[in-house]
Amino acid sequence: MQEEKWIDRIESMVNDRAAGMTYAEIGAKYGVSRQRIGQVYRKYNKYNFKAIKECGCVYVNIRDWMNQNSVDRTELLQMIRDDHEEPSSADLHRMYNILLGRLVMPNEMTRRISKITGLSCKAVLEIG
Repeated sequence: MQEEKWIDRIESMVNDRAAGMTYAEIGAKYGVSRQRIGQVYRKYNKYNFKAIKECGCVYVNIRDWMNQNSVDRTELLQMIRDDHEEPSSADLHRMYNILLGRLVMPNEMTRRISKITGLSCKAVLEIG
């Protein structure tokens, strides 16, 4: 459940900034530099953390498709890989990091998700 703690921490940082705290104040609260808080805020202030917690995906259209079709992240990975074998823990970890926005989604994965979901590649990559 480390990823939940990470999401909660980022969400708290973004909420603290929205509440009017300075980068320096937030940095002191979390033990990081004000520059790091600025980086975090610029990257993550556009995310809907409640939705991310529910589904584990920063990509709004993928998240909506997953919810509408009752597909979890493991099932999506199996669809992307086009097999029904149990994915390795390394594959799952990498996929989760991509869906959480920690890693950039590779072009081939974008194309596969587009084909699976019927979304355009641009729609697949929309963050929200």
